[in-house]
Amino acid sequence: MVRETERAIGMREATSSAAMDKPGEVTDLEARARRVETPCGDGVIIWRIWGEGDPLVLGHGAQGDWTHWIRNIAALAEDRMVIVPDIPGNGESAMPPTADHAGTSAMLAAGLKQILGDRLPADLMGFSFGGVCLCQLAGRHPEVARRVIIIGSGGLDTPIGTLDIASIRGLEGEVRQQRLKANLLGLMLHNEDSVDDFAIWQLVTNSRK
Repeated sequence: MVRETERAIGMREATSSAAMDKPGEVTDLEARARRVETPCGDGVIIWRIWGEGDPLVLGHGAQGDWTHWIRNIAALAEDRMVIVPDIPGNGESAMPPTADHAGTSAMLAAGLKQILGDRLPADLMGFSFGGVCLCQLAGRHPEVARRVIIIGSGGLDTPIGTLDIASIRGLEGEVRQQRLKANLLGLMLHNEDSVDDFAIWQLVTNSRK
């Protein structure tokens, strides 16, 4: 489903070599993380961990990775252990054994048990696609979840409204930039001021993974 959405919107064609340059705020925060790998299908799940205290697991949005939470991690890690996976099939993480919620949940649960052991259960917080995945995880593996916080997730009988999403294939320059901004506002952001250069970098970078 995620891959189909990616093709429909035409995100891959948005990428240029300049868009792949990692912003300094990403490299700085990533350098302060503990990076952990746990088994997932034919590869691994990549987890990044900051801080100490009660564990809090964050789930990112569709076609994303840990950087979706980059503006929140430092504040949350002041008094929590913040654990952010690239959800299986996204970012740097491999596909789960089965491309469904059961397969994804099983790999996330196994990874959390390896990372946290007797410190489980943990608080889970996800937005959009990440909220759906973490709800599935809690429902299928309740032993890992103390509570679940969901932010802007679909499938909850909330009105969808009108979405302005279209392909950017063949677009260039300012026209291409404006279509990328419109797609972000249609997909996951409400405030136009949030659609800055970093948000666009995330969108085009993650669509290549």
